[in-house]
Order: sequence, then structure tokens, then C-alpha cells
Amino acid sequence: MKNLALLLLGMLVSGCSVTVRSTSEPAFGNLSGTYRYSGLDDLKPYQLPNPLIDFTDIKTPCDIEISQINGVFEASYPTSSGAPTRKSLDPERDEGVSWNQKELVTRIKQPVRSGRILPGLATHHRGTRIFRSTDGHLRIIGFFEEKGTTLLLLPFKDHYDYELALESVND
Repeated sequence: MKNLALLLLGMLVSGCSVTVRSTSEPAFGNLSGTYRYSGLDDLKPYQLPNPLIDFTDIKTPCDIEISQINGVFEASYPTSSGAPTRKSLDPERDEGVSWNQKELVTRIKQPVRSGRILPGLATHHRGTRIFRSTDGHLRIIGFFEEKGTTLLLLPFKDHYDYELALESVND
């Protein structure tokens, strides 16, 4: 009982944090290339939210062509019906999009719709980090983040990553 009390006291003093992060790191300063998409495996489209590749409407399998010219990113791929589609992002113009340290980051605030991970005040964000890893593959890291304070006004942060790797077909 004394150990449980000490554990709870330690949590109260330090705040709470849960982190599940990808260990993949960006290695190239350009995303241009052709990548093979084979499906989401156990992931869901909402876990990889981004305005560049719509995982709710993409043919499986297919090749995704990405170009990065003058800071503007463009993706071309077939939709689930086979129709060609082209989407573009400009980090200078598009809200919630940034290019920093070799990765394209999208981040959107979401309303708290379901039960919070911890009780208290909180904000939710979803987004993606898109980059080329050392093996040349395109990594799409979807993330969910909750930040806030507990009922006892202690800060907390929860962060979860969901990773999808697309094999480079340029090599």
C-alpha cells in the first residue's frame, strides 16, 4: 500500500505522459520519387491523415509518384476506381503544413469527440510526418496527440505514432 501511495504521489508531482513514437528518421532533403503502395496492413485511413495522399480513396496496389519542386509537393496516383488523381501542397500557402528538417508535416486540431485519455482539459491533434528514410523508402508516420491538464491541474501529454513504409521503385 505504501508503494502504491508513493507511485501515485510521483505521478502527481511529475505529471503524466505516454509516448509511442516511430524510430524512423528523415535522411534526404527531397521526397521526389516513385513509391509502391501495397495497402494499409492493420492501419486505418484516419490514422494517416494528410492532404497529399488520400488513403480512403486509393487503388491497392499502385505506384505513387511524388515530386518536390521549389518547395511545392505534388502526388499522383490512381483512385480506388482507377482514375488518375493529382494533389499538391505548398507549405508556404497551405495552413497546417510545414517543411522542416527533411520532413513534410501536416497537423490539424480536432475537437474532443470521445472520452479523453485522461480527465480534465485537453486538446487533440492529428497529422502526419512524411519523409524518406535512410533506405530510400517513403515513411508516412501518422500521429495522434493529446495535451492538457488533469483535474488536479497537472500537465499531461499522450502521443501515438502509426507508421507506413512505401518501398522506393526508383532504385
